[in-house]
Amino acid sequence: MGIERIHVSVIDGTRPFAVSTFNIPLILGTSTDPLAVKDTLKVYSSDDLTAIAADFPTTTAEYKTAVKLLAQDPHPDLVYIYSITRSSTPAVTDLSDGLLAAMDAVEAAKVSPFYFVVPTEHEEIAGDTEELSDAVSANTQIMVTANETGKTAAEIKALCEDINSDRVVMFAHTAPDTERPDAGCVGYWAGMPVGSLTLDTKPFNSVSAADWKSADIATLLANTPGVSSAIPYVKQAGVAVSVGSWTTAGTYADLRRCKDWLVAKMKEALFGLKLQNPKVPQTEHGATMIQHCLEGVLNRAADLGIVQQRAGVGRWEVDIPTLAWLAANDPQALAQRHLRTIRIRVWPQGAWEQFTVLVYLNWSLE
Repeated sequence: MGIERIHVSVIDGTRPFAVSTFNIPLILGTSTDPLAVKDTLKVYSSDDLTAIAADFPTTTAEYKTAVKLLAQDPHPDLVYIYSITRSSTPAVTDLSDGLLAAMDAVEAAKVSPFYFVVPTEHEEIAGDTEELSDAVSANTQIMVTANETGKTAAEIKALCEDINSDRVVMFAHTAPDTERPDAGCVGYWAGMPVGSLTLDTKPFNSVSAADWKSADIATLLANTPGVSSAIPYVKQAGVAVSVGSWTTAGTYADLRRCKDWLVAKMKEALFGLKLQNPKVPQTEHGATMIQHCLEGVLNRAADLGIVQQRAGVGRWEVDIPTLAWLAANDPQALAQRHLRTIRIRVWPQGAWEQFTVLVYLNWSLE
């Protein structure tokens, strides 16, 4: 694998700076039940299904999704639900607009931002999933979803190719609306620390295996990882598990979360550096302050299993340009007080998911 660039900037975009969290899911619903709370952000603590049932009757997809999510062990401490109102002639942008409305509601309520998005409907109208996928990707979140009921393995794989996002995980199931493997996955994934797991070979509580035939599974797994596909949830050695850990772009889902963590925590650390010091001077001491700040994040990343360690030392290189180099090559940076050429090389901590074992039989009698 070659070198991949990840951009980190403390020049923020359209939304206020917020401390990032990577373990809060949003259930994005479309219930038509008249008793369901609509167009309002609801925040629930772990295992509070009674409170959820008071806002979303037990027959709603929002409640059923929450049940599967919170059945996992571990599972997140908080879960958000935002259910949108759709007209009798729904638009393909309804879910993406609902996502933005939920984000606005999070800001207004001054609660921690959510990271995972679980839509309760699996392609309610044509184009729903693709449109929401684009919105999730634009907002640097992760969406975990499942196929529409009745879709073939080939159709599901084609949908993944259309989405082709490293921020979308698609589960393939023959009963997605009943079993909801996507909710089970998010419950487990969000309950685990960043860097501590992959999605491969994971059993989700209260989620039964799909009834895919061997040919269907072969279609879904063909040429993976590295190509667009869904993750089948099937029985292996008598146990219902996820088979694979990839996104619809064919990349590893756990690495996407790790990269997001690195970017967010470096932004927060650099913000804190400015907040806690009267000045970060354009001197060697200032460069040392910046380097120590970034290495503090990298040390945490190594402890979490995001970055490799050798003999207890994290594997990274931090390169901060000297003032002499900036004066010769980027004098505008000095004038604008914008140090934009910090380079960090990081060796990520991978995982083994596939094994090939060669056994040689020695028939010698000696």
